[in-house]
Amino acid sequence: MSQDAAFGEARIPAGSIIALHPDGTPVFVQMSHAAQVLGYTCLGGSWLGPAEGAMVGFYPSGKLKECYLAGDQTVQGVPCMNGGIFGDGMGRGAEFYEDGKLKSCKLSRDFGALKRRTRFVQAP
Repeated sequence: MSQDAAFGEARIPAGSIIALHPDGTPVFVQMSHAAQVLGYTCLGGSWLGPAEGAMVGFYPSGKLKECYLAGDQTVQGVPCMNGGIFGDGMGRGAEFYEDGKLKSCKLSRDFGALKRRTRFVQAP
C-alpha cells in the first residue's frame, strides 16, 4: 500500500502487506515497520522488507488476534516478552480473544507463580 490505511482496529503504515479472506475480511498484515495497534507496539518489517517481517493477525471482524511485540511490554497487567528471534523465539506472539482480552503471551519476567519465559494463558 502506498499510504497509511485503517485496517480492522489498526492504522497500518504505508508500505505494508495486507492479506484478506475472499470475502474482504482481514487475515493478517505484515507491517513495513513497528507500529501501534490498540496501544501495543507490534513488530513490523525487517531489513529484507515487510514480507520477511512478523505478522499481525486479525479476526474476520477486524479485531486484533495476534501481535509479535516490539520490546517487552505490559499487556493488561501481564509482563509479556517481545516477539521475534531474540524474544519469544518466533513462537506465538501475544494472543487476544476477539473481545480484546489477552489470551496468552510468553512472560518477560516472573509473574505470580509463573517463571520468566513461561507461556501465560488466560481463560476467556
